[in-house]
Amino acid sequence: MIRRLAMVLGLSTLLAAPAAAQLPVLDVRIGAQGVVPTGDLGDVYKAGFGAYGRLGVPVGPLKLMGTVTWQRLKGTSIGGIQVTDDVDLIGI
Repeated sequence: MIRRLAMVLGLSTLLAAPAAAQLPVLDVRIGAQGVVPTGDLGDVYKAGFGAYGRLGVPVGPLKLMGTVTWQRLKGTSIGGIQVTDDVDLIGI
């Protein structure tokens, strides 16, 4: 009895997931991120933070998506003298 119940629940989960994925809804996502520069950029700027937003619209079997990101990297200072200013990076 428990075995059949587990099989029915497992199959219904597998069959319901693709059906839910096909519902055409607007996909909106926002979030925050940590930014760690590497290489030459890491020598000039310290770690920073950022935010992003993403919008997706279903177009037939495909999804048209757009993303906007904003990041701020902190500049460096040596002995209290500001060597580089903070920089804002915007990606579309």
